Amino acid sequence: MEKKDYFDKDFFKEEEFLKAYDEPNYEIIETPDFPISKDNNPQHLKTCAIYFSSAGWYKRDDLEDFKNMYFEKNRYEWKKNFIKTAQKHIFLRDIHLTWYVKGINSTLNNQEKVIEFLREQTKGYRIVITGASAGGYMAVYAGIKLDAYKAFSFCGQYALRFANIELDYGGNIENLAREYKGDSVYFFTARDFVNDEPEYKFASQCPNIKMFLFKTDIHGVPFPVSALSDVLNMPKKRLDKIYNSFKGKEINILKFAYKTSGIKFIFPILKDSIRHFRKFAKNAFK
Repeated sequence: MEKKDYFDKDFFKEEEFLKAYDEPNYEIIETPDFPISKDNNPQHLKTCAIYFSSAGWYKRDDLEDFKNMYFEKNRYEWKKNFIKTAQKHIFLRDIHLTWYVKGINSTLNNQEKVIEFLREQTKGYRIVITGASAGGYMAVYAGIKLDAYKAFSFCGQYALRFANIELDYGGNIENLAREYKGDSVYFFTARDFVNDEPEYKFASQCPNIKMFLFKTDIHGVPFPVSALSDVLNMPKKRLDKIYNSFKGKEINILKFAYKTSGIKFIFPILKDSIRHFRKFAKNAFK
């Protein structure tokens, strides 16, 4: 039986989808008033932050949700997590939800064209890259290709082998990661999420991928998100110190959050718990 091309499915032929694919699917925001990083930055270079959306920014194959998230909300992930020392921010999304193998639009229609676009946009800048899952995959890919100062991958993949999707379009970055000689890729992943298991086992074989392995089944950001901003904006010297303190260990998520953010990380969690308890109590006695 002839194997059907995944990208030949009807969803990708919908008028709304084709219209969206002709749009840029990136957004650039300038923040000239943000302070220039003093983090190992003797040349006082400005910073460009790149944020890759995951494959979960709309519900796969759900046209109504796609139209809502795309045309109504114009959704890009990470917009609540600006890098605070970046003067330029580039947000990207993959509307095919397939690890950017079709790029971001009908012109930048593969991974390498996206990389070259970003290379042009980041000339003269230090680069910080962020992404989760499929976005984390691209954070590693782009981080290595663009020699990023810091690249954050949250539960990203290294080979395309998940979610009942079979892609014969390349995209395996295992060799790229294994042969990486830099010191700027930070990989945060979940020990107990089944699809993350092959990724952390692979990453453990990559000498220069700095892996944080958490005792959790949370795919995405695998520690309390109240600590996320502190992690993303942490000076590299301190981040490396924390990495070395956990190196080779399975990490308790609360211990990590306390080490990165102090006791303040607990306040949003308590606030959320109190809100849920009040809602429960209100409904319980109706």
